[in-house]
Order: sequence, then structure tokens, then C-alpha cells
Amino acid sequence: MKKIFSIILCVIFALGLISTGCGSAWSTADVTIGEYMGIEIQIDHENLVTDVMVEDAMLEEYMTNARLIEIIDRAAAEGDIVNIDYTLTVNGEEAGESREGFEFELGSGSFIPGAEEKLIGMEPLETQSINVTFSGDYGNVLLAGQEAVMEVTLNFLKEKPVSMTDNMVKEISDIYDTVEAYSDNKKQEMEIYIMKEEVWRTVLGISEATNLPESQLEYYSGLYHKSIEERAEAAGRGFEEYIAFSFFSNIEEFDDAMESFESAKRKYARDAVFEHAVAEFIARENNITVKKDEYEQSVEEFAEIRGLSEREIEKRYAKVISDALLRDLVLDFLFENAKIT
Repeated sequence: MKKIFSIILCVIFALGLISTGCGSAWSTADVTIGEYMGIEIQIDHENLVTDVMVEDAMLEEYMTNARLIEIIDRAAAEGDIVNIDYTLTVNGEEAGESREGFEFELGSGSFIPGAEEKLIGMEPLETQSINVTFSGDYGNVLLAGQEAVMEVTLNFLKEKPVSMTDNMVKEISDIYDTVEAYSDNKKQEMEIYIMKEEVWRTVLGISEATNLPESQLEYYSGLYHKSIEERAEAAGRGFEEYIAFSFFSNIEEFDDAMESFESAKRKYARDAVFEHAVAEFIARENNITVKKDEYEQSVEEFAEIRGLSEREIEKRYAKVISDALLRDLVLDFLFENAKIT
């Protein structure tokens, strides 16, 4: 179930999905698929998953699930995870791109250009004013070409581990207690996942779907829109400002950002409905169904993770969970019958 449930979490958390009131009765698009039974896939097994990929995946899982110790007794150094509060002002007025408890890795290039390197050497609980000049092509069109002042407080540091140890494995696994055993299992999981996704992409490539139900397109479009609203709120920005910041591709006007957003929303909805239609078609042809106990177990696990009642989870996520479970069962079926060389 953990394998299946991980896909549900990816679907939900990647887009912050919530219910938009869509009913449980879904009409079916007109689907045609080529010969998918025994579909042939060629894989470069030697380079499919490298040792570096496995190590990175293990470290990422550790960083996500383990409680790293907060450090307040030394200065920040490159490679540290820093937790900061910051406020940007332009001409004395708050620019809106302000955060509390923001975390990132120093030296990763993921923070505001010109400000990240100035955090190196700061002490925890220290506050600095940093002058920042944004380039003319900066992603947020509201800040592009502007000079700003950043008031930043370093709350604390976390040390990012360089490599896994047996003790670290024991912190995040109830099954494995050595790096070697955990690494072998992680590599196998990654290889199977990549091969399954390649099988799925190949099946989608020989599939067509017409007359995609408008109700489904509206449903997924609504999910996408709501997820962006929630991200904007979590980032402390207004919706339009977040759009300007996030949907940038040589954007010079806000209308261009909005069009990029609308285009992304349409694409997401169309892709989601298309994939669901194909999965549903294959499931129906091969009598693949989601069992009640699988669904109930997923609801129970998700409720525990989200800190909500099972009733609330079903109200918000019932369709997303059932669709993700069905997709996973279809992928298992296709993978088991594929000819992989």
C-alpha cells in the first residue's frame, strides 16, 4: 500500500489538490489504443539508476523525514540549510515578496541573486539589511530592474548530511538498518518506477482520446487554479503577484504572465483527463478495479498524514485518491505484461 499511496501523495501535494465539488459519476471519453498487451520497451539498464542517483534519493528522503538538529552556535556556511525571515522594500514600500521561516540551501542558487552569498557568515538570530539590484529579466516583473533593500533575519541553521550512515537509515526505516541494504532496495524501487513510467508513456503515445468530458476538464482546471491560489497565500503574496512571479518566460507584461498561467492550466487539465480516460479504458477492458479495503486504507493513511478526519479526507480527496489508485493498478498490469529488454 505504501507504494500505491506514494503516488497519491505525489498527485495531491504536487498541485495542492482539493475537492471542487465534482460528483463521483464521470462520463467516459472516446478512447482508442494500439496494442498495449506485451508492449515492447527498450531500457538502458546499466545507466538507468546510478549510485549517485540512489545516494541523492536517500539523502532527500532523510531530509524530508528525519528531524535535523537546529544549529544556533555558529555562522552560516555554504551547504547549510538556512531558515530565514525577510522583507523586501522598494523606495521605502514593502514589495510583497516577503517570507517567514523560508528554508533553502546556501550555495544552491535558489534564493534571490545578490542576496544569497551575503548570508554566508551570518550568525543565527542576526539581522542585516542587504541592498539588492534585480536584473531587468528577473522572473517577478514587479521587481525586474528595481533596487531593493532586504531586511533579513537568520533564525537557525541545519547541516545537510554529505552521505548516508547506518544510524541515519535506522531513523527513517523500520525494515533496514544498514546503508547497503537500504541502498539496494532504493535502487530497485527507482528502477521499477522509471520502467513503469516509461511503459505508461509508451502506452499514452499509442492512445487517442476525443470528446473529453467538459465536466472533467473543468474539475482539473479548478484543481490547478485552487492550488496556485493556495501557493500564493502560503508565500504571502497576492494571486496576481504570484502569477507574475511564477509564470515567467521572457515576460514583459503582466498579461503575458496570465496567459502563461491559463495555458499551463489548460494543459494540465487536458493531460490529466486524457490520462484518466486511458487508464479507465484499460481498467474496464481487463476488469481492474480498486478494492474497497485498498481505498479505505489509503483514506486512513492520508487522514493520519494530513491530521484530518477520514470523513474530511473523503469529502476533499475521494476522487483524487480513487483515480490515483486505479492508475497505479493499471501501471502494475501493464508493467507485468510488458516486454522489457
